[in-house]
Amino acid sequence: MNVFKNYDSDCCRSHVNDVLYNLKVWCKAKRGAENAKSPSQ
Repeated sequence: MNVFKNYDSDCCRSHVNDVLYNLKVWCKAKRGAENAKSPSQ
């Protein structure tokens, strides 16, 4: 099932991809910060 089939324009698709990408980057950065805080590497 394609959730975005009603908004299948390049603009909306790229916007959704940007949001997902930013979430991924944010999660990775958050994990990295937590790993840096913990003494055991």
